[in-house]
Amino acid sequence: MDLIKKLPNELVNIIYGFIPIDIRLHLLTKKYPLSLLHSYNYLLPIKECMKLYVLYIRNSLLIRVPKTTYDDFKLKPNISKLFPKMQFKPRINNERTVCIGHVIEKGIVDLVSLKYIPRSSENWIPRNLEWKQREYLLNVIDGTYSMFTTIEGGYKNLQYILKKTILFYLIALIRKAKPEYEKSRCLRDHIRIKKHMKKYMFKELRKKCVQYKKRSKLREKEQLKKHKELLKQQKKIEKMKQKSKRDIPKKIVIIRKRKTNLVLYPS
Repeated sequence: MDLIKKLPNELVNIIYGFIPIDIRLHLLTKKYPLSLLHSYNYLLPIKECMKLYVLYIRNSLLIRVPKTTYDDFKLKPNISKLFPKMQFKPRINNERTVCIGHVIEKGIVDLVSLKYIPRSSENWIPRNLEWKQREYLLNVIDGTYSMFTTIEGGYKNLQYILKKTILFYLIALIRKAKPEYEKSRCLRDHIRIKKHMKKYMFKELRKKCVQYKKRSKLREKEQLKKHKELLKQQKKIEKMKQKSKRDIPKKIVIIRKRKTNLVLYPS
């Protein structure tokens, strides 16, 4: 896997195309378990989390159906065709047929559309709205991951589409939230070390540590002073050079008398 990173992007895409989607999901969740992905979601703002979910999962699976009071969602036609359906006539002599979709189709739409996420209205804002939205979104992510990765029944194209959408969403989440997680982890470790030093370090060692910190600060101050003095000296030298250039005349004109050659004629 380390060698693949050094290759160009075109070759990387071709290589990953030959790796089965189940193995790619297994490798990803082995390195980044779901508990770590939940912590990534907690670091991002709730609006960013919802944008990622809508962009990579809802928009890739569903289409919006506008209505008078609210907007509804349904599966895209190319994905809806892959689900098993039943057709029947309510009466023998009637030409009208009724088509009933699979139960899991409705379950995916209800889960992915985020219809029931807590929201605020113009006149009312519920308490702890952000916390409620985050908890609801985390439950939805758990549900989509468990549903899309464990779906069975011989529909390979459908399984591949669902697993690919959850894989791309997880990759986008990792790329977005991993830097913030690294920063927070460094801060957490720094605070933990500081607390440990205050509680469990011996007095003599603590004194030495404090003295060392003071000496290091003094050294930094001295270095800054030296650097400032050097800058001042450089500026003075530059000013002296500029003054010397101004004092020297640009052109020196030398006026010489003409020598007249006397010619003596014989008398």
